Amino acid sequence: MKPERQFYHLSKCWYGKNNLKNANYIDEVCFGLYYPGDGAVGELVMKWYELNGEIIPKLSMFDDSFDILRQLNDVVEFLAEVDGQKIRPDEFCEGLKELGFKDASEKNKR
Repeated sequence: MKPERQFYHLSKCWYGKNNLKNANYIDEVCFGLYYPGDGAVGELVMKWYELNGEIIPKLSMFDDSFDILRQLNDVVEFLAEVDGQKIRPDEFCEGLKELGFKDASEKNKR
């Protein structure tokens, strides 16, 4: 089975409001390559923080996901295009969709 490009937008998930209640960030989007129902090949996380009165995105990942960067050149190019523009979570998700990512956010409680 080939992994799929997916993302999870925390504030859009049914549990998001509760998870964000005590977080030190405003929102997050996890994205990467996933085997549906069977975990991630690798993922990155974009989190938005309030900093000096502005909402600023910050990208992070663990070293066991570095290899998937080879398969996400289009995402790197997209981020380079919006460099310094303080892209918002919804705008980021729209960009991921345009690059073929599936919105896998759990909007309804199972």
